[in-house]
Amino acid sequence: MAHGCVPCDRYFSSHQALQQHLDSPAHEFDCEECDKSFRSQHALQQHLDSSAHNFDCEECDKSFKSQHALQQHLDSSAHNFDCEECDKSFKSQHALQQHLDSSAHNFDCEECDKSFKSQHALQQHLGSSAHNFDCDECDKSFKSQHALQQHLGSSAHNFDCDECDKSFKIQHALQQHLDSPAHTTKALNNYPGIPRSEVASVFATACRLRFTQPTANSLSRQLKTNLEEAVISAIIAAALRLLPTDDTPQGVALRIEQHQVKAAKAKFAEDSFCAELARLGYKFRRESQQEGEALTPDIRFEEPIYVFGQLCWWLEFKNYFGFRKNPYVAVKDRRQFLKYATQIGSGAVVYKLGYETSHVNIDGVVTFREKEVLQGLRLQTA
Repeated sequence: MAHGCVPCDRYFSSHQALQQHLDSPAHEFDCEECDKSFRSQHALQQHLDSSAHNFDCEECDKSFKSQHALQQHLDSSAHNFDCEECDKSFKSQHALQQHLDSSAHNFDCEECDKSFKSQHALQQHLGSSAHNFDCDECDKSFKSQHALQQHLGSSAHNFDCDECDKSFKIQHALQQHLDSPAHTTKALNNYPGIPRSEVASVFATACRLRFTQPTANSLSRQLKTNLEEAVISAIIAAALRLLPTDDTPQGVALRIEQHQVKAAKAKFAEDSFCAELARLGYKFRRESQQEGEALTPDIRFEEPIYVFGQLCWWLEFKNYFGFRKNPYVAVKDRRQFLKYATQIGSGAVVYKLGYETSHVNIDGVVTFREKEVLQGLRLQTA
């Protein structure tokens, strides 16, 4: 009778021979996944089916019945450890953690020098008040350096001077301007000129009464005007130029005498004004020193100066009151000032007694009264 080994499909002549076969190493059933051996296929299968035989993934909670299955799992995309903050994947939790802890994984703030380990943390930083870019000049805050820079460069950020038409980008620059002699002297120029209506009323009355030789006192009482006596006298003198010319020897002699007196007074006033400018340290040439020049204003500066914020290359001094209807004088003066402005540059006319508001009205030419000009220049050089 044959004795067979079912797992091996082998047959033996005796039970003893079969038993020897079953007890021999050649009959063992080896587990291909580990180093264990079993006496029967059934025992091997039980081993394979048991949890003790599992191949566990050290990176996750999955188990596999074979090393090959585990390796396939490790190599598959399903096993990847994805970084939730970027698009990188890793084969192990350890590798992912190293990535998370590395500087390569940092989320840098482009607006400052801070770095964050997650996009969420960066976003929280960007939205926080700690990330604000504050304008040092006003109370506004911005979320980026670029936005702050746009604000600083915009006209909305300007610091305007309430006293003149200048604007500044920072409060400090405005304060420097306000404290500068150019600005403080401008504030001193509180002489606005005499309104045209008031000047016109006095001149019309003086013209009507010119044959009666009116006086400043009588005209002031009649018109109840608050104009200074010297200004009224200058307007009367202008009206008297409209009288018929007296060509008798006595009339000619009187005109010559009056002209000499007027010229002497004008020269004295101009000399005194120029002497004060020189005392204050300004460098200039007077009309007599401008030999060879096509145009010769009373004062031509070596370097332009600021007078109440006006850049002046020249000054013209007038020892009278300036007004629009001044006979034979106003039109000639305006032509003269226009030439200076177009051929020399901006400048100013200084009237000894003052002027009618806006009576010159030429681009690059401003009018001042002597009193305010000297006060301003003294402060400027103090």
